[in-house]
Formats: sequence, structure tokens, C-alpha cells
Amino acid sequence: MSNLPTGSDNDLNAPWNEQDYGDKECPDCLGDGYLYYSPIEDGDYYKEECDNCDGTGTIPMTKEDYLDWLESKKEDFREK
Repeated sequence: MSNLPTGSDNDLNAPWNEQDYGDKECPDCLGDGYLYYSPIEDGDYYKEECDNCDGTGTIPMTKEDYLDWLESKKEDFREK
């Protein structure tokens, strides 16, 4: 017995049935959380928080990303 609405137990698009695939490194800032621009006159780089990951350095992994990651792990295992 479930507290969910009737028939929603098997609805894959329902928020309670979505799978969390974890996080991956942000491709824009390369996991640093900041974007660096050309040096200012004194040699320091101008840096700004990455908009894609909000400065965390990670973004949620999609199902396609997860499947690609899983396939690369399988290939690594086959090579050994």
C-alpha cells in the first residue's frame, strides 16, 4: 500500500521516481567553480563565479552522462 496517488507508483516521470545519478565536474569551469579571464595590469587574473554550476564546481549528472561513465568503466575493466 502506498501514500502516492493511484497509478503513480510506476510513473517514471513523477518526481518521487526520478533517479539521482550523482554529480560530475562542471565542463565550463573544470571543477574549480570560477571562470578566469585575462590578466589585469598587475598580473592578477580576473575571476568570476561560474554561472553553470553556481560556484560549486559540480553539476548534476544526466542519464546519458551516467551511461557514458558506466561504459568507460566497463572498457577500463576489459583492458585489465
